[in-house]
Amino acid sequence: MKTLGLILFLVSASAWAQEIDLVRWQQLFRSPQTVPATPLEKAFLLVRVAIEEENHDSTAARAAVDEARRRPINGQDAPLHLVLEATGRAVIARNSSNILEQLTEITQALFLYDRSVELSRGTKTEWVTRLFRGSAYLYLPDFFQKQQVSQDDLASVAATLQKEEALKSLDPVVLFYLGEHEGRLHHDAEAHRLWQQVLAEAATYDIPASIYEVRKSKDRLGED
Repeated sequence: MKTLGLILFLVSASAWAQEIDLVRWQQLFRSPQTVPATPLEKAFLLVRVAIEEENHDSTAARAAVDEARRRPINGQDAPLHLVLEATGRAVIARNSSNILEQLTEITQALFLYDRSVELSRGTKTEWVTRLFRGSAYLYLPDFFQKQQVSQDDLASVAATLQKEEALKSLDPVVLFYLGEHEGRLHHDAEAHRLWQQVLAEAATYDIPASIYEVRKSKDRLGED
């Protein structure tokens, strides 16, 4: 789980049966000064910090897990809480030097990723949970046997983005992982095209959609 990526898609409390709250999402995503209003929003921002800080300090990741666990058992946002908890646990596993902790956290993370997708099937948030899971599974060692799941998830996300005009503004983050996916399949030309598009799309934002993905895209392309 060395290079878990930032998949930051926040859904409002009413989005289960409605549309993704893009205005609120952009406020949280772009402005560090935005004050989170719910445990879900707190977990969202803590996951962002945890993933982008590659200093082996899991303080933010543990806090994200704690916030994500503050959910009703059968709440309508349960899949999002689960997927954020999964990501927090995956970051803890990434950062840990303790083999037992690594195994415990990654095992729990895999269960939570799968459960989040299962609960979101057929809803407007399914593509969110599948994007989280697909990008995380992309980096798992082969012995976990999750590569096909990752490919299926990312292919589903790509199909959703092609159909949903409202999601076009989220492309810079998503494009990076689709490029990673193509790179893993040794489709180098397509991977490079997608990473170039990350840089082009991110340049249209006042603040890049994700500094992490922009930096990694530059690394992949050998740019300074």
